[in-house]
Amino acid sequence: MKIRLTENAMCAHDLHEQTNYPRPWFKAKPTLPKGTVLTVKEQWTNFFGSYYRCDHENGTYDIKRSEAEIIEM
Repeated sequence: MKIRLTENAMCAHDLHEQTNYPRPWFKAKPTLPKGTVLTVKEQWTNFFGSYYRCDHENGTYDIKRSEAEIIEM
């Protein structure tokens, strides 16, 4: 499945780390711009929400489902 970001998106895992476990050495992956197309490896849900896990040249990103639209199944 492929998705397109409907807004600028940061990896949800990185955001969680920065918000809940701030450490001076942690470096988050770059924010992806609106319109970026990603291939979904898996979908998952936890207490905080539902996400798409996608590979990108900068690493693996967990993208909130509310920040993307499905463009190809």
